Amino acid sequence: MKKLYQPAVIVIPFIIFALQALTAQVTIHGFVKTPDNIPISGVNVLLLMNKDSLLAKGTISKASGNFSFENIQPGSYMLSVSMAGFKPYYNNSFALTGNADFDAGTLVLTKESVELDAVTVLSKKPLFEQKIDRMIINVKSSITSAGGTALEVLEKSPGVVVNRQTNSIALNGKNGVVLMINGKLSYMPMEAVVQMLSGMNASNIDRIELITTPPANFDAEGNAGFINIVMLTNPNKGLNGSYSLTMGYGNGYSPAGALNFNYRNKKINLFGDYSFTWKNQLQEWDFFRSHIAQSMLTANTTHTERHTKEGQQVAHLGMDFQLSSKTIIGAVVGGLGRRWDMTAYNNLSITKNNIKDTSVAITNTELNQWKHLMANINVSHVIKEGENISADLDYLYYTYNNPNDYTNSYFDSNGAALCNELTRSTKLTPFTIWAAKIDYQKRINKNINMEAGSKLALSSFTNDVAVETLKQSNWIKDPELTSRYHLKENIVALYTAFNVKASEKVNLKLGLRYEYTSSNLGSAQKQNIIDRKYGRFFPSIF
Repeated sequence: MKKLYQPAVIVIPFIIFALQALTAQVTIHGFVKTPDNIPISGVNVLLLMNKDSLLAKGTISKASGNFSFENIQPGSYMLSVSMAGFKPYYNNSFALTGNADFDAGTLVLTKESVELDAVTVLSKKPLFEQKIDRMIINVKSSITSAGGTALEVLEKSPGVVVNRQTNSIALNGKNGVVLMINGKLSYMPMEAVVQMLSGMNASNIDRIELITTPPANFDAEGNAGFINIVMLTNPNKGLNGSYSLTMGYGNGYSPAGALNFNYRNKKINLFGDYSFTWKNQLQEWDFFRSHIAQSMLTANTTHTERHTKEGQQVAHLGMDFQLSSKTIIGAVVGGLGRRWDMTAYNNLSITKNNIKDTSVAITNTELNQWKHLMANINVSHVIKEGENISADLDYLYYTYNNPNDYTNSYFDSNGAALCNELTRSTKLTPFTIWAAKIDYQKRINKNINMEAGSKLALSSFTNDVAVETLKQSNWIKDPELTSRYHLKENIVALYTAFNVKASEKVNLKLGLRYEYTSSNLGSAQKQNIIDRKYGRFFPSIF
């Protein structure tokens, strides 16, 4: 009976990825210049859907004036090009068909002329900004992000590739991205990061920073870089805030909402945010696969229905208290709860030379649940003008619960039941992290700024996995697939960095970081599977 089960679990994902590979994806490229034929760098180039002007993807032109969009689906689009000091440019709509790349040609930007006797200065941040060591996405400035999620914003950002099938995010073609929120590491695995961002309302986000080559004050982990999400804050006194509610529909309702507030008065600043998303969707697939071997035509027909429910809530509450004119102490608590339920019905029918042979019906229920709690205490002190010191203490707790149940029913060519096979798996993964850091900044002179700091991170991780099969009314564990592992990892880091204005046109950022790591992984059956201690230097220059 195991041979009958294999086509059901192998054919479905194989066909899904095969269909994705066959889907036509096009590269769009072009060139931005002035009327004097001078290339323009740092121009915001937005690819818009022609039917509703929604943002499909965005990028910034390079120093050569070139820009490109990769992996674009066929459809009808238009380009919007803008930069401060130049007139906005919109090109005519164009259609992408087939697999041929599209050349948008040369786009010419002309400078805006201003009447000096009637000048009105309006300041609006561009959607994308290129800094010395990072790309900034000004989410607050984008009307197209309203009602969307943080993951949807990233999908439209330059150099970012989001794969929801594999729960991965790549920057400039590299995996291993690390998520930060308000400059603090989340320490979450990528699967949890993708799920959290898919439920984080963009209305609560000020900007997103894409840091492909991190400076010395960032942890030396991840080979792709960092994504730093900066939440909204408000410097105004009194009580202020905002809220948003959205509703979507696509094989089920998808409501979402977000709220943030800020209360500032004298020495106290109280702030918080809350967002929720809910999705209730039916997903259906039909697959057909056939092959001929030794004059035998074997065909597999599969129908899959997935009834999914997904809900997520994110909340933070914090307070800053001004002890003196130079010292501020603050605290933040927050949490995340995500629950994803699925009941899937898979029916696989196998025919040989157009004669029904066997069939398999698989019912699968799955729970994917994340819980997260965090707390932070921070202190900042101004020693004197241009010189300050700050300290942070963080506690983070995560737990991941992922049980699965499978009922496999096998039938012969006449539809008569052959047997049932019941299996189930459980996975429970709690992990705890303590992190403390101290940062010091000093302005040496008008052209040189120095910063230095240290950090200590202590983490503890347990992964408890079990696979069981029902045999004669008893659940029997599979010893090869059942295990409990425990990991402890400690990291100590020291860094220093200098920001130097070498000239009117040249800025330098030099840094050096040292990290010492101690990690140990083992189980009850085998100790010290991994037991290593090592130190590394990480220089950086921009």
